[in-house]
Amino acid sequence: MPVASLKAQADPAQRVALKSLIFEKLLQAFIIAEKLRDDSLKVVGMHAVDADEDFSNPSTTMSASLNQILYGPPGTGKTYHTKARAVGILEGLTDEEVADKYEREEISSLFDEYRKTGQVEFVTFH
Repeated sequence: MPVASLKAQADPAQRVALKSLIFEKLLQAFIIAEKLRDDSLKVVGMHAVDADEDFSNPSTTMSASLNQILYGPPGTGKTYHTKARAVGILEGLTDEEVADKYEREEISSLFDEYRKTGQVEFVTFH
């Protein structure tokens, strides 16, 4: 029976119980999905990028997996930051050092040169 039908037939106390049950099931599904994602990434030697992860510290940056998946809406800087990170890794610089040393256009040019020499590859998938 569709949830809308159950909701229409339920009294206020039953509606609260129904909403709680739906929320609990959604939360369980989310937890399972997160676990599956993390397990899948571990299998291929990768990890999800945490929004709170600090990549400005060289010891963190250099010990983090070089394979990363970035996701988000268009225009949020994923491509630019990926190029800057690649230049930093290849030159042994932190993200902050790359930003201080190079202009945006220079980062793109350096990345293109590294790509031409086969030192880095960029893959986009949808």
